[in-house]
Amino acid sequence: MTQSHIQTWNTVVTPHADILADQLRIDTYAVNLGQVVQNDTQMPLIYRDPHMFFEATYLTTALDSVLKEVFRVLCGGTGDRVFLLRTPFGGGKTHTLLALYHLANARAQLNDIPELSNIPSPGPVRTAIFSGLATGSIDQQRAKTLWGDLAWQIGKAEGYNLVAEQDRALVAPGASLIMQLIGNKPTLFLLDEILNYVENAMAVGVGESNLGRQTILFLQRLTEAVAASPNAAMVYSLQASDREASGNLELLDTLSRIGQRLNAIREPVTGDEVLSVVQRRLFARPTLEKQLLEDQQRRLVANAYAASYKSFLLGTFSNQEAEQKAEQLRERIRRSYPFHPALLDLMSERWNSIPGYQRTRGALQFLATVIHALWKRQGVTMHNQPLIGPGDIPLENSQVRTNFLAQVGEQTQSQYDAVIRADLLGEQAGARIVDALLIRENPNLQLCEPGTRLATAAMLYSFDGRSAQYRGVTESDLLRVCLIPHDLERNVLQRALYDLNERLLYLHRRAGVYLFETQANLNKMIMDENQRRTGEEVEERMLIEFNKMLNPESKGMKSKRESIGLKSVTWPQDTDDVDDRIPEFQVVYLAPEWLDAHPDPLAQERDMRRFVEQHGNRPRDYHNGLALAVPNRHTAETAKNAVRSLMTLEILQNRRYAIELAPHQMAELSERKQSVEKEMKSALLLLYEHVYTPISNNKPDPIFVFQKVTVLDHSQAPELPTRMREALNNRAVYESVNPNKIVDLTRLNESTSVEKQFYRVSDIITGFFSYYKWTHIWNEQVVRNAVVQGVKNRTFAYVANARKDQDGNLILGSQSTNSIQFGNEIVAAELDMGEGAFLLSGSYAEQLQASFVAKVAPVVESVSTPVNGISSVGVPPVQGGFTYQPSVGTGSTIREPGGYTAPPLFGDPMPPPARPAAPGQGGKRYRLRVQVNMDQFYDAIKALQALSEENTDTMDILVIATAKPGQAYNRNKLYNRVVEPMVEGSNVDVIEEQVEE
Repeated sequence: MTQSHIQTWNTVVTPHADILADQLRIDTYAVNLGQVVQNDTQMPLIYRDPHMFFEATYLTTALDSVLKEVFRVLCGGTGDRVFLLRTPFGGGKTHTLLALYHLANARAQLNDIPELSNIPSPGPVRTAIFSGLATGSIDQQRAKTLWGDLAWQIGKAEGYNLVAEQDRALVAPGASLIMQLIGNKPTLFLLDEILNYVENAMAVGVGESNLGRQTILFLQRLTEAVAASPNAAMVYSLQASDREASGNLELLDTLSRIGQRLNAIREPVTGDEVLSVVQRRLFARPTLEKQLLEDQQRRLVANAYAASYKSFLLGTFSNQEAEQKAEQLRERIRRSYPFHPALLDLMSERWNSIPGYQRTRGALQFLATVIHALWKRQGVTMHNQPLIGPGDIPLENSQVRTNFLAQVGEQTQSQYDAVIRADLLGEQAGARIVDALLIRENPNLQLCEPGTRLATAAMLYSFDGRSAQYRGVTESDLLRVCLIPHDLERNVLQRALYDLNERLLYLHRRAGVYLFETQANLNKMIMDENQRRTGEEVEERMLIEFNKMLNPESKGMKSKRESIGLKSVTWPQDTDDVDDRIPEFQVVYLAPEWLDAHPDPLAQERDMRRFVEQHGNRPRDYHNGLALAVPNRHTAETAKNAVRSLMTLEILQNRRYAIELAPHQMAELSERKQSVEKEMKSALLLLYEHVYTPISNNKPDPIFVFQKVTVLDHSQAPELPTRMREALNNRAVYESVNPNKIVDLTRLNESTSVEKQFYRVSDIITGFFSYYKWTHIWNEQVVRNAVVQGVKNRTFAYVANARKDQDGNLILGSQSTNSIQFGNEIVAAELDMGEGAFLLSGSYAEQLQASFVAKVAPVVESVSTPVNGISSVGVPPVQGGFTYQPSVGTGSTIREPGGYTAPPLFGDPMPPPARPAAPGQGGKRYRLRVQVNMDQFYDAIKALQALSEENTDTMDILVIATAKPGQAYNRNKLYNRVVEPMVEGSNVDVIEEQVEE
């Protein structure tokens, strides 16, 4: 089922003719029995015409029962014959008497009313009617007393003559005369508001008695006579409470006890029957076609509201409980349509106890005024009203407003009228402002007016005659009665209620209950204090709170130019507030007031380009290292308001004793402060909806464009720094770079000369943060990690301590194979990223390494492969070595067996073995080669120390150590433990040191 199936109530039902005719006076709904009997044209025709009366009357269970009981005894049947109707004003007493009157006197005209077909028909009925409300209700020309008037109505002159003497003497007739007057014919006595007449009669003296006492005596004898008659019945009415008796409690009690043992007390309208009573009276009876439409809409609307109500309850109740409550609402809406049952409930349960409230006639007049106002408004705009509920009352209509205030107590009219104007109707009324804000966000709410709807309902619930504790409405009940299926659900209403609580001047909230009072709430004080906060103060505090969100451990920073770490720059005033040449990506949060200085998109883009291209008065170097976060205008305004409110609430808390706040107001201040802090943090978290990064345009003009990233599309992290990083990460800014990407960007392999295939590492870092075509990276560590990976994978090589000569050639700082990192594992943290660090292409690295190996090859190749776990200490043997050629100037070479020659890199290589000295003869060199295991190692080293005692000048030592199976050497560790102690301790000349596969 969709909302399109549900129609507004005015397209389904039609108001009663008297409403359409603007007949909205209280007497239109207040029946005077005497005027009906006299066919007084001042009384509306709907009451005087029997058929019209019953068409507009809903036969409640009690009314149907009274009609059946009365007419059964009029037919001579058994049952109660005396009935006392005792209900509040407007409770249906007179309406019941009028129903009996019309049914007794016009039965033939009512045969086509189906509801009356089961009521017994005694034939012609003599009726005697008396109304205590009618001025001069007794015709003084024919009778002076109640008994004289009733006798005349029953028997005309003949009947009057039976009591003529007692009438003239103002003395109550005896029981025998009354029995004679009634006789055996069906006779019905109907007496309305008898208390009024008796009270007036007390002022008429009758000897030592008075007419009032004589009337009470007559009524007692009349009840006894009727009870004893086979075909008579008597129905009379009294007020229900002492209050309604105008203080004459003793008289009310006396009349209540007349014939007490004979009375059957009835209340014509009970429980939910008032729903149908009101509906029947205020709306015209539909045609058959209209009836089908109405029945269909009853079901559709009831089902839709029940489903919406169930969803509303599921967060609090179990599915079964929610379903039961929803089913109850469904059935009640079917009976009350087009009214929401909640409207009629608050009128009958809350307003009913207010002094002077008239339960039926007053309710009918008020609702008739409401229907009339809404019906007239449909020509201009008909709000989306499937039902008429507490929030749909058009208080902007003066007639409705006046009638409403009269219903809830006239003494409050002027005060509450001012409240309604201030918070609901004025141009600056809080309810209207809330509506405007919500409608701006969602134009579909135009016909729902959530703010006005909630405020109106809260106003109606603010009155209760029982005691102060019953006044007001809980948040849950208020939201519940204002729901509109599919159009106005809980979340929107909660938002509106929160805003109302912050803006309305007379809406109070205590212990979770909302109500209007004539005394202003804290909002007035808050509004006045808010006006004292300058924009600069709010902006400064907002910056502090925003910085706290960027760095929760900080206390907030007061300077706009101060960054949080190296990643964020908050609210820069100009481009020089954003640092340049920092190898770390920066997110620049533009200030909310930046929007005011750059109101349109073109102006915003121009200034964003300025931040990317400029650093103060010079061009920016690291163009590619920025992202610009642009604030959302609406969210910025929300954040500012929240910050302003927070500052005000803090001030009021600090001054709470000076301004003499009540305990509940202090509690409200604390609660509001918590709420405002939450609102502020939420607004600040959502302040930057989009972030922009510069990317290459692949065109000369403009050279770059902005890539927009919508933050919430990619992250909803609760912390702002995390949210921003997640939104940008590996989407606009990358935390890793493939080594091949670096090769492509630097064109490392593209030089025709292998010796030119190198690139300074610091220039690579600069490239990432400067060139629009290069990838955005977070920091220098991304390059370090890429170098480590690229070296290991042999994508490129890395050297440190190198330089370029004047011809652009690479000069290594150390000409050894271990100076080139290529194909081995290196530690990122240990990399030198300075000016002397270079990446080499794989080809260039291999060429250099080959030359290094060739230079030292005689030493390496002359040693046989050691056994695992064995170290060799000594010098290379002659076998397998290359031919040694002495140096000739600087042109010495090392010649390999295959004819390859390479220039010496470390001076002349170790000379090959010379002729062994003859036995017993001395020699210039001592050559020794041994193999030892680790248990023998220390003994071998100790033995070698003896050479120092044998006139030894220098010693060339080659050590080849082999790791145990499954183990590996770590070069850095070995360097620290082996090489460094030798170099630092004894200045040993280390010619070669490396870890081999």
